[in-house]
Amino acid sequence: MYMIMWLEKIFKKRKLKPSLELKVAIINDDSDDLYETFGIIEERKQELIKLCDYSLLLKKSSDSYVYIVENCKHINEIIICCIILDTMRAQYY
Repeated sequence: MYMIMWLEKIFKKRKLKPSLELKVAIINDDSDDLYETFGIIEERKQELIKLCDYSLLLKKSSDSYVYIVENCKHINEIIICCIILDTMRAQYY
């Protein structure tokens, strides 16, 4: 429930209509690699890692997630970035 309220807050800032319906696109269901499953190529994967690396430098955790949402092109990328960012936070803190 908290995630939905958080997403609504972000969508209001971006002037998008909040929606409880987020559609994840499964591109390759046979793969064990989440990037492949979500259709994220190696070049975009590296871009997302850099995006997360920068967002880690932002003061507030909420600013990091807002930055990620503003720079991702699809919900699949947001999911990947949240996983990457959580992993980075666990390593640094």
